[in-house]
Amino acid sequence: MRQDRPRGRDKPYFDRLATDLPVFPTTTLNPKTHLRTRLVGERPFVDLEPADRSLAAEQQTGIGPERVREIATAVLGAGDGEQR
Repeated sequence: MRQDRPRGRDKPYFDRLATDLPVFPTTTLNPKTHLRTRLVGERPFVDLEPADRSLAAEQQTGIGPERVREIATAVLGAGDGEQR
């Protein structure tokens, strides 16, 4: 990042998501993403490239609290302390 330009004004960085979420019918491992920095103290945006993946579709349309709970339960476990 250039020192003469505030963070958040850089062009997006190409990256890949390194997480496989078991609640999706196809793998969520390694889809192409673009990371957009924001001002210091703000989380960056991670945009998935549109693809034939459920994860990208849900990012585009949004999800509700029930779906968030479903994903969190699958990833973190149902309160049994065991990650899956």
